[in-house]
Amino acid sequence: MADFRVKHRIDLSFVGEGWSDAYIDVYVPTYGAATELAETKTSAPDEAAGATLDYVKAHFAGGRAPSGGEFVELSASDLVNLPISAFRKLTAVLVNGEDILDPKV
Repeated sequence: MADFRVKHRIDLSFVGEGWSDAYIDVYVPTYGAATELAETKTSAPDEAAGATLDYVKAHFAGGRAPSGGEFVELSASDLVNLPISAFRKLTAVLVNGEDILDPKV
């Protein structure tokens, strides 16, 4: 099976002071992955939230963010500890295709 993974960088400079060089790299979801996620949204809210977090972690490819006055490399387990504005942007990109469909957004 072919591997069509494409990396996309999410700029996190909008988060606030000190975040100008922060970013998250993700793998652009495939149609198949997006369809699977959409099917979980019809389940119980707790299951859907867990499925969304698993989906986000599965598409995570790396990143950097400030922590304690210095930049650190992010891991998938760090994602839930990001400021909510950064996490919402991450899910908007991965779940809704924001920025990927229209790079000017």
